[in-house]
Amino acid sequence: MFSAVEYTQDLIRFDTTNPPGNEGACGEFVANTLAQAGFHIERQLFGDNRVNVVATLAGTDINNDPLVMTGHLDTVPLGNAK
Repeated sequence: MFSAVEYTQDLIRFDTTNPPGNEGACGEFVANTLAQAGFHIERQLFGDNRVNVVATLAGTDINNDPLVMTGHLDTVPLGNAK
């Protein structure tokens, strides 16, 4: 059984602080998870250890609009905020 809590815990263990980003390992983790769930995966490399993951899952109902979701693999520091 997939645990969203455990998966989130796994995700936040990756240091993807930007700069410099370093999303490579996290992107592979996400890509592998989605591939195991049946998604077609495309990796778009755009810098040193930087990657976008595009996952596509074909639908069966051509009468409905597609669902698109987007998110970030990198994190940014809070700056001077507490």
